[in-house]
Amino acid sequence: MRKILIIIGLLLLCVTLVYGQQISLSKYAPCLLGETVESDVLLSMNDMGVEFGYMLYEADIACETPDPLLEVENIRDYATVYWDGNFVGELDDAHKSLLIEAAEGMHKLQIYVENKGRITYGPEILDNSKGLFGRATLDGTDIEVWRITPIVLWNGLSDGALTFQNAPGGVRKPGYWRGEFDKATLAGAGYVDMAGWGMGEVWINGQYAGSYWEKSGLRTVEIPQQALKDNGPNCIVVFELKVPQATVRFAKEQMFR
Repeated sequence: MRKILIIIGLLLLCVTLVYGQQISLSKYAPCLLGETVESDVLLSMNDMGVEFGYMLYEADIACETPDPLLEVENIRDYATVYWDGNFVGELDDAHKSLLIEAAEGMHKLQIYVENKGRITYGPEILDNSKGLFGRATLDGTDIEVWRITPIVLWNGLSDGALTFQNAPGGVRKPGYWRGEFDKATLAGAGYVDMAGWGMGEVWINGQYAGSYWEKSGLRTVEIPQQALKDNGPNCIVVFELKVPQATVRFAKEQMFR
């Protein structure tokens, strides 16, 4: 037994030396939302006067058949789909349909969309709309009443702009997730390992650290060392669009997927 405990201790030490401490993100704040526009058709980010960032599209759905097929004509550039508050899948302009496991009845559809950037050259510059636009259907029937809201990125504003509370149990949803750590906890680590997270942004003590996406090659975000406090707690805030995790780890070097 003693040998087993020693081996386990050595393994934990090796993990700590490579990654640093695991940090719990136990505080949650919902997305910051702009002014909502109601529309009978999908409006692109361009139509809403939004140049970059994120948009939320919502609709109340009368589902007449079980397991309906959601189809959207244009997705620019990436979307996560929530059904009754639960993540059910993702869409992009190469994957425009999603089969949703659901019973008949009334349901709430939410689609969070991220704009990855504008095209600045080539023939596609004339087709530079972002967000959702064109038709959106459920089992071939048009979804005709939308609530469309810009998501205002926190982007290092004072903590007062966000109201953090203890993370809700069970469902982890889009929004901001916060944790604290001492500088000594880093143990020389210079990166945040975003393994297991989907897509979003990271701040350290209010300073922007970078973005991440599970489909990109790089899975770490560099820690801005000048933002760290030598004494007292340091704050990490993560904005996540897909399915947040309960923790992050620190890494001593860049890590790739």
